[in-house]
Amino acid sequence: MITLTGVAKSFDGRWIFRGVDLRVPRGGSAAIVGPSGSGKTVLLKTIAGLHAADEGRVVVESQEVGMLFQRNALFNSLSVLENLLFPLRERKGVVGAAAMALARQHLEWVGLSGTEQRSPDELSGGMQKRLGIARALIVEPEVVLYDDPTAGLDPITSRVIAELIRDLQARKGTTVVAVTNDMHRAYALGDQIYLMARGRLLSGGTADQVKRTQDPALRQFVNGLQEGPLA
Repeated sequence: MITLTGVAKSFDGRWIFRGVDLRVPRGGSAAIVGPSGSGKTVLLKTIAGLHAADEGRVVVESQEVGMLFQRNALFNSLSVLENLLFPLRERKGVVGAAAMALARQHLEWVGLSGTEQRSPDELSGGMQKRLGIARALIVEPEVVLYDDPTAGLDPITSRVIAELIRDLQARKGTTVVAVTNDMHRAYALGDQIYLMARGRLLSGGTADQVKRTQDPALRQFVNGLQEGPLA
């Protein structure tokens, strides 16, 4: 479903990453962790087609890609309900009663029934994340990209959001790539976990394999050590 081969991206002559290989099968999920500024979000946007790769090849076997941005990218000038109706109309051409039914269904799935007429800026951070997820999913994407979906949330809300993402993935059969700095959320979100650091993407394997890894960089990040190759 998603295949990256030798992918590289640079800005102003500086390489953000090079030689990135990644494969996520249909219906699978990958969690990408790494230090802040390591290029995780740039990689996600390259997969989404928002950035063009300078080297290598990006293949996403679907035209239906949804993305949840770190700041949710909600329209505060629109109500909660209108934030869902907008992509339905603009991307799918769905309007009227059919659009209303889909919007209310997705609000129910993410636990936001009853908030239809509120403004996004009246919602808590966790509720805004839920709305962002509903908006990303309402256009029925086959691939969903999550940019740090639990950033800024308390541990309880963060866990709830991660469980919601997994539940909706199972319900809809989507292929997921998520970037995060939180190892607990990475374990919950990724069938496979990768470390982005120093311009490279290292495959760590499953959650159990990552916890037992002997790779110095991955061990340092997972355990929060000050000394190591990432220092």
